[in-house]
Order: sequence, then structure tokens, then C-alpha cells
Amino acid sequence: MDSSQCEVHGTDHLKVVGMKIISKCGGLPLAIKVMGGLLSTKPRSEGDWEAVFKHHAWSVAGLPKELDNAIYLSYEDLSPQLKQCFLYCSLFPKGTTFWQREVVPMWISEGFIHPPDRSSSSYDDWLEEIADGYYQELITRNLIEPESALTRYSCTMHDVVRSFAEFMSKEESLVVQDQQDDGGSKISHLRHLRYLHLEDTNITRLPGDIHRMKFLQHIVVDGCPQLDHLPSCITQLLHLRTLSMYGFHDNVLIPKGFGQLKNLRSLSGFRVHLDKNGGTGWCSFEEIGPLSQLRKLSLHGLENVPASSLAGMAMVSSKEHLDYLQLHWSSSGFMGLRDETNSSSSRE
Repeated sequence: MDSSQCEVHGTDHLKVVGMKIISKCGGLPLAIKVMGGLLSTKPRSEGDWEAVFKHHAWSVAGLPKELDNAIYLSYEDLSPQLKQCFLYCSLFPKGTTFWQREVVPMWISEGFIHPPDRSSSSYDDWLEEIADGYYQELITRNLIEPESALTRYSCTMHDVVRSFAEFMSKEESLVVQDQQDDGGSKISHLRHLRYLHLEDTNITRLPGDIHRMKFLQHIVVDGCPQLDHLPSCITQLLHLRTLSMYGFHDNVLIPKGFGQLKNLRSLSGFRVHLDKNGGTGWCSFEEIGPLSQLRKLSLHGLENVPASSLAGMAMVSSKEHLDYLQLHWSSSGFMGLRDETNSSSSRE
């Protein structure tokens, strides 16, 4: 028998066991969808699919009636790390859209992401890539759902799936919402904090001794227009992996020494300034050059940078891990940049 006949034969047998699994779902669309996601991760062998059909989760007792056994089976099939990541998604308020760029740093901060070989010298290098893979696997399994068919970067969680996740994590998690901030006078007492998210708040400053939060890995201060500078000691947070500051005003002060943050993987909303006369306290554009571990980079105010200096100053070619680059400039700046680029090209 040739390989094509084996493939057809195997498919026929999978149809039989597949229909038996569907019958276990009781005609519930969500259960069928979750089972489809689970089966898509399995080898196309009758034995593997029969194992799903005969799994003990179909008859488990003790779950509330509204929680479907198919979801429990899918959950049981996850690795321990992926179980933690899945349950963590239920901490977002009901109906919330959560973004991959936000969830991945949270998972890393919680210590959920573990490379296969912790003894490797590159143990810390691929946490984001592994977490991105977990995010995509949860989508494949239909445990989280893309907000639209056009993108997989933002997702929601079906109410029934969310109820299941809340039930499974009820003894381990606490969600507190709508807490008022005090302008940053307390965030430095949280010495073991790893993730700081202050998006869309009226904070005017970050703690002047934020460097004492030496375990801090991720800072998000998007949409904080009253925050006009970052404390100079932020350059001492050598474990920092993410700094996101979209929505700052044009003159936000980023301190000198920014290039010391060589562990940064994601830098968003960095506003470019040229250090023309020295000693001004501004972080110059050249200081992002040594940030060789960057995966994501978003630059603003590029109308302030000559086109001929752009790539060289930022050392873009040396950032071998960079997979996302976003550039912003004003319309007038764009015209000048275009003219200079065209002029440089004609000279070459």
C-alpha cells in the first residue's frame, strides 16, 4: 500500500472517532470549537484521537453544571506553564480586550515562562518568543479568541471559558480595580514588583527612587500626558525588559544614560532628541544604539533627525533580534526627510 492510500485510510478512521468526540460535546458549539482546537494540536493518528475520546475529563465530577467537560479536557491537556498563562487571562475584567504586547510581559513577570534548558547561557534571551508561542497556542486551541479575523494581537475570552478559568483559579487570585493613585509616592515601597502598569492615569511623576525596585522588568506609562519626565535613576533598572510610553508630550525628558538598559526587549514611544550642545539632561538618539536585545522599537519625533544619520545613530543593523519597527514624524518633517533621502540617493 502506498503513502497516499495510508493517508486516506487514516483519514477515514479519524472521521469515525471524530464524530464520536463531537457526540460527547452534546451539540454545544463552544464545546465543539474547543475540541476542534485541541485535536488540531494532536498527531493525526487514531490512537491519539481515541485517547481524547476516552479521556477521564468527560466524566469528572465536582464541576459546576454550567462548566463544560470539553473545556476541562482541553485545560488538562495544557502544559503546567500554559495552564498558568490561560488562567491568568481570566484576571482581566469581563468583556475586556487584552493585547499580546500587554499579556506577554505579565506572564514573564509572574515567572510563568520557562525555556526548556534553564542551564543554558541564553536562558533569559528567548522568554518573549516562548510567551508569544503560548499566546498563539491558546488561540489555536480556541481558549482565547481574536477580536477580529484580521489580527491575532488582541483577544477576548468567551464568558463560559472565562467562568471555567475563574473557577479553576478562585483559590489563587485576587483582582482589585479602580484604585486611586497618589502621584507615585508609594510604587517604590513595592521592592519586589516586577510589572508596573499605569496607563491612562494622571500621574505626574514616577518615584525618584524607582531604582530600589531592582526586580522591575516592565513599565507601561502609555497615555500619561502629565508625566513630563522619567527619573534619572531609571537607567539603573538593569533588568528592565519593557518600557512603553506612548502618548507622552513632545518635550518629555528622558534621562541620559538610557543606553545602560541593555536588557530592554521592547521600547515604545521613545521621543527622539539630538544632543546638540551637551549637558542638557536629554537622552540623545545615539543612546538607543547599544540596545542590541530589542525586539520591538517605536520612535517618535524623527523630524528632528537627519535622514543620513537615522540608521547609523540608532545602529538598526546591529539589532539582529528586531522584528517590529515603528517610525513616527510630523508631515513637515516627512517632507524634509524625503527630500534629504532623495538627495542622498541621487548622489550615490
